Amino acid sequence: SQLQSVGTEVQLTIELEKPMNIRGVTMTAVLRENNLSYTIKQNTSLFSFKEQDVRLSNKEQPFLITLPATLPWNAPLTFTIDLLNNVGQVVDTFTTREILNDSVREFTMESAPIPYEVSGDLVLWGDGFGPLKVQDLNGAFNNGNPFTIPTTNGAVYNDIADSTVVWTASNLTDIYAVDIRDALAGAQPTLIQTTPIWAHKDMVQISSDHFISWVDRVDVYGKPLASPQAVQSLLFSAVSNPSYLNSSESSYTWLGYRVNEFNELVYEIYYKDVKKVGDPILVIKGTEKQLSYSRPQVFGSLVVWNDARSGQTQIYAQDLSGNIKGGVEFLVSPSGNNQNNPAVFNNLVAWTEANLIYAKDLSGQINSGERFAVHPPKVEGDRQYSPRIHDNIIYWQERNLLRAKAF
Repeated sequence: SQLQSVGTEVQLTIELEKPMNIRGVTMTAVLRENNLSYTIKQNTSLFSFKEQDVRLSNKEQPFLITLPATLPWNAPLTFTIDLLNNVGQVVDTFTTREILNDSVREFTMESAPIPYEVSGDLVLWGDGFGPLKVQDLNGAFNNGNPFTIPTTNGAVYNDIADSTVVWTASNLTDIYAVDIRDALAGAQPTLIQTTPIWAHKDMVQISSDHFISWVDRVDVYGKPLASPQAVQSLLFSAVSNPSYLNSSESSYTWLGYRVNEFNELVYEIYYKDVKKVGDPILVIKGTEKQLSYSRPQVFGSLVVWNDARSGQTQIYAQDLSGNIKGGVEFLVSPSGNNQNNPAVFNNLVAWTEANLIYAKDLSGQINSGERFAVHPPKVEGDRQYSPRIHDNIIYWQERNLLRAKAF
């Protein structure tokens, strides 16, 4: 037998060693993560055979089975399939390899492009002027419908972790946070910090353990969400003026700039793990043309960024732990096209190239480690942009759609 995901359906191909009468099937899907079981189909309604066609030969017989909406769309599934005879007795049983539903989830935004952040199936977005909105692609919150976060004084820079949203108000001095479950129940946001913030996009962050961090001039501060009244803690000095900050748990990367002794503008990408002592690590230093749009991203010790040193923008990476390529910087996927907007989670890297979203698994588990186009556009010729990754899900924008696909 073979089981292949085809959009929102599963194509089951059965090849029998000998002919037998089959009039029904029972399918049970088991999620790898939590071992939950779901009965997919039972009784004879799966097959639309005429009476003279019920005897399956030993040739391959393909069938399409629609996945129920209750199945998580981004979880690896193993199917156990029982073949039934015309009186409901099990005549054969087999278990498939692990598969993943490769359908694309999407929803419509009011306009595009709109800055957004993701955490699992939750998507947070806002235009920088009005309120924030959240939508759950699996429907666990608000039945999958978008809902508005009650922001105070607007929301400029924002982030999300689990079900907690954090943002900087439009006055650039106040930081707020709220759990979306509390927001749905009518709760008001919590004021986390009032401070003069020299801010930029993505300059307020929240980790999965609900530690909030932000930039104040050239320093990065933080405090736990559970202690909003606590005094802010200095995490580290950014060395040069930060114009972009990204974090992943205790790891931070940022793009900074300064004027050197020759009165030249120099751009620098730094890395810092706040759980380790020591100064920030300089990843790379370059000119304005090379790095000013580098948009560095980090996951653990892996930093990725845009780099125009060759005249074209390409995606570079460096693993500060030394586990990948011995810790030496490397081109993720050399190309004759410009590459931009990198995203990284675990060892999976995504970027924009030639108006499409491409990705590469540095561990080699997905597509044997070769680069691949994530998914064709809904309308041929449409531009794809702004990739994000969380767990095994790659998100991107396309016209006024936000689309997502699990790997």
